[in-house]
Amino acid sequence: MIVCDLCNKNVATVHLTEIVDHNVKKELHLCDACAKDKGIAGKLHQFSLADIVGGLVEQPNEKTSELLANAKCHNCGLVYKEFKAKTRFGCEEDYELLREAVVPLLEKIHGSTQYIGRVPPNLTDQAAFERQVLELERHLEKAVKAEDYETAARLRDRIKEIAERK
Repeated sequence: MIVCDLCNKNVATVHLTEIVDHNVKKELHLCDACAKDKGIAGKLHQFSLADIVGGLVEQPNEKTSELLANAKCHNCGLVYKEFKAKTRFGCEEDYELLREAVVPLLEKIHGSTQYIGRVPPNLTDQAAFERQVLELERHLEKAVKAEDYETAARLRDRIKEIAERK
């Protein structure tokens, strides 16, 4: 249980963390009353998860915007505007329909479009090798897009090195 940093009496229910350049700089823990006094609580409680995630969805470029504006799922009827508002798919076909908008969103939120979570203890060497190569290829693609050819060359060489060992 964390106590409010201002009144040192009530349980803190609002937790603010200031992060600068990936380093935690300051944490502030407030109870509801102190948060309201500071004008913070009302601002925080008016956002839903859909609002926050929807805000991450970037405005598509002109070409993509036209495609998305006219795209409607023939299976469930979902349109881009509805996806952006609800941040939910209506059916399994919506991912392909909205791919141009969804892939950048996934990369922004997760840093990848492929699951790279925990490795099961019984993962074979071959699967671990394939996973490592896929991750390096993803970084290589980003380096090429960013025209960072030195990094791209190092990644290409690393992929070849790993492949030769297998």
